[in-house]
Amino acid sequence: MKIVVIDFETANDHPSSACAIGITEIHDGKIISSEAHIIEPPTDIFRRSFTKIHGLKWKDCKGKPTFKDFYSENISRFENADFLAAHNAGFDRTVLFSTLLHFGICPPETPFINTLPIARKVLGIKSAPLDKVAKLLSVELNHHEAASDSKACAEIIVYALSNGFDISSAVMKPTIIEKPDKPPTWADHPEEMKEKYLYPWREFFIENGYLDKSYSDFQFRIRGFELNEAKGKEVDFTVEEILADQWVQELIRKLKEQ
Repeated sequence: MKIVVIDFETANDHPSSACAIGITEIHDGKIISSEAHIIEPPTDIFRRSFTKIHGLKWKDCKGKPTFKDFYSENISRFENADFLAAHNAGFDRTVLFSTLLHFGICPPETPFINTLPIARKVLGIKSAPLDKVAKLLSVELNHHEAASDSKACAEIIVYALSNGFDISSAVMKPTIIEKPDKPPTWADHPEEMKEKYLYPWREFFIENGYLDKSYSDFQFRIRGFELNEAKGKEVDFTVEEILADQWVQELIRKLKEQ
């Protein structure tokens, strides 16, 4: 029995914006290979919140093979497997099908297994996020690195098989996914939207009245940002990014002159 386990990372919330795929193969209950591939998505828009999760930016993916190129070289792995699998597989199946349809490629008919309910049943837990399951199985995981995620997912299947679990009971119902709209690119966005996306701190300073405050008020706010970073808090942008922005540099100059 051959099972191909996949994990996608995406550039944004568009279903065809795959920017990385992890693939782990299981043959007769044993993991035989695990790998990751960086993909050039059909959009150059990488949401900051997504990059914070997987660490990938447009510059990392630009010039890499498209998913069309990757799939043409690996189609037999998808079509000849007994099952495809993923953790919380509704997401990964949607990304796979949507990305293929974007390029005009018919998705494989291979049955899809969702390891989320498998983990719940074999481990007797209600909540089964991948990092929690990996810890329970003593599996090393670099979460949101595609190869590591796909391998951890594969370990769930291996564990389930070794304990006599019938994985075919976790096969998802077939679904029809329509070809998605073309994912937007920066060229499709007006300048003001680009600015809001690329420089979110500008909106923060404007909305909170810092254009009319003193330089000491600005410094106090920056020290607050630095403190949050020092404490290891999750931040939407760094002080280094803020101070490197020419708009902020001009604001500092004006505040100092007041």
